[in-house]
Amino acid sequence: GRVPLLIELKDQSRQLSQTDGRLEQATIEALSLYQGTVAVMSFNPHMIATIAKLSSDLPLGLTTGSFMDPSWGIDAERIAHLSQITDFDPERYSFVSHSALELTAPCIQTLKEQGTAIFTWTIRSPEAEAVAMQTVDNITFEGYLAAHP
Repeated sequence: GRVPLLIELKDQSRQLSQTDGRLEQATIEALSLYQGTVAVMSFNPHMIATIAKLSSDLPLGLTTGSFMDPSWGIDAERIAHLSQITDFDPERYSFVSHSALELTAPCIQTLKEQGTAIFTWTIRSPEAEAVAMQTVDNITFEGYLAAHP
């Protein structure tokens, strides 16, 4: 419990649809032993909804973006749904972690105006950090150390 954890659950199917819930259940069981601050996020809104049902006290978030990379293998209708972040429930979820390349998306601006915490991924330079910090509350860094934690 010495450090806060932000855990991202990865949907191995990359379909971002219903799962069997085993990873979510195992996550809750493992976190029950951790004495520190923890938040859980995922690109898969079904996984986060399952976590919310299993543990109402964990801060939860959706990892989001436009899902335009063809490697996702998701149909156009599902992409349109996910990219609008319509699964975000302010009663159950604490934050959104959105692609740094898409922070000007209208849905992000709307969520921010509603008081939702906005995180971003992945920042790899001080220049990108400076731009992102105009919009976001927190950042996932990769490849460099920020000037301050």
